[in-house]
Amino acid sequence: MFQLTDTEFYELQRLTKSKSEGRGGRRKLPLVFTESGVAMRSSVLTSQRAHQVNIASTL
Repeated sequence: MFQLTDTEFYELQRLTKSKSEGRGGRRKLPLVFTESGVAMRSSVLTSQRAHQVNIASTL
């Protein structure tokens, strides 16, 4: 897990067309997982959604 830079966060917002949440926006940059980190995390979780993510990440 790592923290996005200002540039990465701006680019992510631009690509996903998402806006800052609530009044005043974010105070800190978000923490994110790498693709392999998502696969590892979903392999230990037991929900149906985690199971689907784990299968999708191996394709």
